[in-house]
Amino acid sequence: MRKLVLSAATLLLASTSFAQDEADFSKWMKSIAGTMGSMRKHFEAKEAEDAAKDAEKVSSLFKDVEGFYAKSSTEDAVKWAHNAQLAANETAEAAKSNDLEKAGASAKKIGATCMPCHTAHREKLESGGYKMK
Repeated sequence: MRKLVLSAATLLLASTSFAQDEADFSKWMKSIAGTMGSMRKHFEAKEAEDAAKDAEKVSSLFKDVEGFYAKSSTEDAVKWAHNAQLAANETAEAAKSNDLEKAGASAKKIGATCMPCHTAHREKLESGGYKMK
């Protein structure tokens, strides 16, 4: 009986942890989308310092995303999140150097990681939202 209770408690904790991870994941994705939009506006306004800050935030968020997918050994998503981090770091460095042309090119590399991952790992709901596959 004791083993059954411990097993049930372990399962409950694991499912609670997974639900929290998914809630965090959703927040990260929404934050990435908003920050990428902000970064584009900073590029258009030639605000290199603010663009660099946005790129650093995007890098940090993709580090969290990489960790999320690493827990489930989803190797393709880990790779895409890692590549997005690298591109965000490149973007930040170029923007800090006031090279907005290079920063913009690097920012496009971030965006290039989105579609393949979204195609592979999310599903559109009839309600208009999305869920992970």
